[in-house]
Parts: sequence; C-alpha cells; structure tokens
Amino acid sequence: MQIRMILRNLKFDSVEKFLTLLLSLSLILLGDLFLIVFFAVVGNVYVILSIVCFLTFLSFIIARFVLKKSLENLTAGLNSGAVPNEEFAIFFGELLGSVFFIVPGFISFIIGAFLLYRNFAKKIGSKLIVYLGINVTELYEYIKLYEIKI
Repeated sequence: MQIRMILRNLKFDSVEKFLTLLLSLSLILLGDLFLIVFFAVVGNVYVILSIVCFLTFLSFIIARFVLKKSLENLTAGLNSGAVPNEEFAIFFGELLGSVFFIVPGFISFIIGAFLLYRNFAKKIGSKLIVYLGINVTELYEYIKLYEIKI
C-alpha cells in the first residue's frame, strides 16, 4: 500500500494537487490572520486574542470528544465482521475537520465545525479516502490480521 502511494505521488499531477491543497490551506490561514488583525485594530487586542485562545481550547475539547466517539463507532464496525466503509469515511472526515477546528482562527473554526457534522464528514472523508488512494478493504484486513487495537 505504501509503495503504490509513493509511486502515485511521484507523478506531476499528484504533486500539483498537493501544492494546490497547501495553497488553499495557507490562504485560509492568511484569511484568519487578516480577520484577527482587523478585529484587533477595531476592538481590543487582548479581548480578540482571548476569544481566539478560548475557541482553540474549546475546539480541542470538542474535537477530542468527537474523534473518541468516531473511533468507538469504527471499533464497533470492525468487530461486526463487515468492512465499515461508512465509519472509515466519517472518521477520516472528522479527523480532517478536527485539524481545521483546532487551528486558531475564525475561518478555520467554521470550516472545522462544518466538517465535524457526520454528513459533511462522510462526504469529505470518502473523497479524502479516494484522493489518498486508501483501500478500505486492505486497511480492514490489515487491522484484523495484526489484531490492532483502536
């Protein structure tokens, strides 16, 4: 699985997609920085930074709870004996949403909040699985074969 992923990423199309993804993430962070500076100039700097810190801490707690619940659902799906495609997609979507949710800023907070909803997480997670080239059946068999505890 790793060799196929490495070989696929050696193509220019994959490199271009990765760079585009990094560009969009950096634009989101720049937008967040602009909003924080704008609100700090308009209002009180310490209040704005306190709000951002509070939202980041709250985001961490919520993301931790959501991912724990998602892993419990994934474990239950793994123990059922069938390949839990939907649970894998939801987990990967919520994992991406948690990353956005924890990054300090207003725009990333909103994007992360949307991605933590199960319906959005399922759609984005399934696209992420396809984009990364993860074979869920192979992943399921690997987890079962080596009895990896989640």
